[in-house]
Amino acid sequence: MITLDDQLQLKKLRLEWELAMRDPWFFLTHFVYTFDPQSGGRHRFPNKRYLRRTTEEWKNNRRLLIAKSRQLMCSWLFCALYLWECLSKPGSYIFFQSKKEEMAGFDSPLSLLSRVIYMYKQLPKSIQDMYEVKTSKQPPMFKIVTNNSTIHAISQDSDSPRTYTSTGILADELAFQENAQEAFTSALPTLGTTGRYTGISSPNGETFFYKSLFDGHKQSIFPNTDTGIRCWTNEINKFRCMFLHYTADETKRSEKWKKLVLEGMPYDQFRQEYEIDFTKVQGTPVFASLWKDEMAIDTTIDLGDDRCYVEGDILWRQWDFGYIRPACCIWKINRNNEKVKLKEWMGFKIVLSEFIKVVLEDIAGLFPNARWEDQCDPAGQQSSDKSEVTSIGILEGFGIHPTHRWMSPNDRVKIIQEWMNSGKYFVDKNRCPITIEAMKGCYLYDKKQDKPMKDGYYEHIMECDQYGAIEMNEFIPGKAEQEGEYFNRTNYFGNAGY
Repeated sequence: MITLDDQLQLKKLRLEWELAMRDPWFFLTHFVYTFDPQSGGRHRFPNKRYLRRTTEEWKNNRRLLIAKSRQLMCSWLFCALYLWECLSKPGSYIFFQSKKEEMAGFDSPLSLLSRVIYMYKQLPKSIQDMYEVKTSKQPPMFKIVTNNSTIHAISQDSDSPRTYTSTGILADELAFQENAQEAFTSALPTLGTTGRYTGISSPNGETFFYKSLFDGHKQSIFPNTDTGIRCWTNEINKFRCMFLHYTADETKRSEKWKKLVLEGMPYDQFRQEYEIDFTKVQGTPVFASLWKDEMAIDTTIDLGDDRCYVEGDILWRQWDFGYIRPACCIWKINRNNEKVKLKEWMGFKIVLSEFIKVVLEDIAGLFPNARWEDQCDPAGQQSSDKSEVTSIGILEGFGIHPTHRWMSPNDRVKIIQEWMNSGKYFVDKNRCPITIEAMKGCYLYDKKQDKPMKDGYYEHIMECDQYGAIEMNEFIPGKAEQEGEYFNRTNYFGNAGY
């Protein structure tokens, strides 16, 4: 028998639920419980200032990127917020995106959809009875049949965002997704003007996630709006960006807590995972062990070492046809057989023909009357569904006739490593900043693929260098010029850019 007190409690619960469906923070602090795998117990979602501030940023900004320390409950927070979105807004279609599908799905109790199911099952039974919920493991989905809302778990390689019109995307540990840029680029158009994109991650080097946060900014200029919290808007991509440092949590500000975390943990790992240090990476750098600071030089100053451009020099120019970030690099081989990188360009969301125009305009002023040897990605021979004209065909329309030979990525890398080992490798420190970042440790190996990582950023400049290395490694300074054999190539003369 239902007593009067039971009826009053039920009425109170329904009123609270109505309020929760209007206010995500009320939902979090009154209806959400999380699971602690260490203690095995459930815990009410904590009413902490930094979590409330983060919730407000999410609520007020449809494009949000967060660089975070570990152990700040961010995965729980955003799983709960997107559960709230599905419960409160009929017809929601949310993607949870991780490096692997199982990490976003039901693979473990702490996989993203597993957290959603756990939080849903902690709701009062009378609330659960209001919603018919179904789940599937393949594809991994959480569906609220009653209001036609779905959370769909996918990997970074999934084509699903191109197929569905989504209302929200949560990209978890974005800095650790090798194909982050491709996933990001394919996902955003499906959101339209009203959908949400939330990318969260601890640091992993200055890769795509880092660039998305800091285009045009320096970390040091952001004010501390709260202890441990920094917020700014990236004026280039219009994302709202946040730093969540462990000191945002008042319980993690003591030296005792820090000492406890450091026990058994390498200091570099602590710097990366807790101090939000983007100079630290998880992975094996391709070139960093060979890099020396003296390799970074100023090629605009003539020191008599034949490392700067002299009018009429023969220069080596490479092209990478990145759809989002096309790239071009220029090298000189001097009389001492030193390979000197003079300049780099990398575009962003620019069609190849316009990018080529920009490069050629710069070249006219920087390298007048140069003679050119061009190389490119062999894949540039292929047409696409967007155009029947190949990338190489576009270059040829500008009078640029590149050579292109296939060689495995690891063999191309070995050529450049040999240059570095022999002391014959130099880079202009002012005109090639991306190259220097990559060489110092931001360009990484993909251990599973056993080749350099497709990171969506550094790969374009690095692969330019590698296409050139195939040809430059066979060139002997002086000999070809004396014999007239090498420079009779048609793309040395009558070529664009001099």
